[in-house]
Amino acid sequence: MATPLVRLTTSLLAVATASGLAVVPPATAGPDDGALTSVRLGQLDRGPGPAVPRVVGTSIVEGDRVVAVDADEVQLLGTSGGEYVASIYSAEGSSVERVAADGTRTVVLERVPFAVALSGDGTRLVTTRPRGTRRTVVTVRDATSGDRVARHTFGAGAFVLDADEGRVVVGQTGPARTLSWHVDRDRVTRLSDRSGYAADISADRLAVFTRPVYEGGCSVLTRLSAPRRATWRSCERAVLAFSPDGRRMLSTHILMDGPLGQVEVQTARGRRVAAYRSGDSFGVLGWEDARTALVTVYDRRGRSALVRCHLADCERASDVVAP
Repeated sequence: MATPLVRLTTSLLAVATASGLAVVPPATAGPDDGALTSVRLGQLDRGPGPAVPRVVGTSIVEGDRVVAVDADEVQLLGTSGGEYVASIYSAEGSSVERVAADGTRTVVLERVPFAVALSGDGTRLVTTRPRGTRRTVVTVRDATSGDRVARHTFGAGAFVLDADEGRVVVGQTGPARTLSWHVDRDRVTRLSDRSGYAADISADRLAVFTRPVYEGGCSVLTRLSAPRRATWRSCERAVLAFSPDGRRMLSTHILMDGPLGQVEVQTARGRRVAAYRSGDSFGVLGWEDARTALVTVYDRRGRSALVRCHLADCERASDVVAP
């Protein structure tokens, strides 16, 4: 996506001040805040299905509805007009498709692009394609027909952080920038001179790195509407996913490398309120509502299941799927 490890030292504060970023000191937190919960599939009770759609194996699951998809891999992008939009991979190739509740599938794009996202309102697909080593092309397409709506060329290493409300938030590394593209007007405004790595337009949240993390970079959280005023800063944690209201976030160690075995829940001011350790690793992470995390958990046997957690209370939101 913890607070006890936040290091708001004089030198870091000086860096933030020099770059014009005002810093709000984070809420204090003790080392015992947010007890660590071990999440083991075999020890969890089975609860109701997920209130928001998620992929279990190669099926899309929402509440009691299970929509089986004949594919090797399914990546859910979101919902659009009562249908699901997903990237689907099989031995025959890949495609972006709309999947109805009865399993009917309609191809939108014949091939999955380098990167693709669905806008929050479900009306637009946003694709990303590197062009050489210095440019990145971001294209907005209709989420039903696949027809191109708009295109813009950004710098090197650009990637879409979120899309909604007629805008696309883009982070890029060459040069380091975070940009807001207002699609209808084809107008780009600069939000930050730092590389953004996580954003949520509806939750009004933006996270940036002060510099590459292996060069001592730190994570800074702001509002999209006020990107020069930080609400949280950490040289230990990085954001994985924001809750729908933006008041909480899932986070991991800023230098996380390899399988994700532990995640934390923090407030937008950085206070740790919960932490989870998996039997092996976590997969897709997100939120079911403003206070309930919904994550994919893998065990050491390769089995997986959706798990919902509210603070230290966790239960399975799906059956366990064999590898």
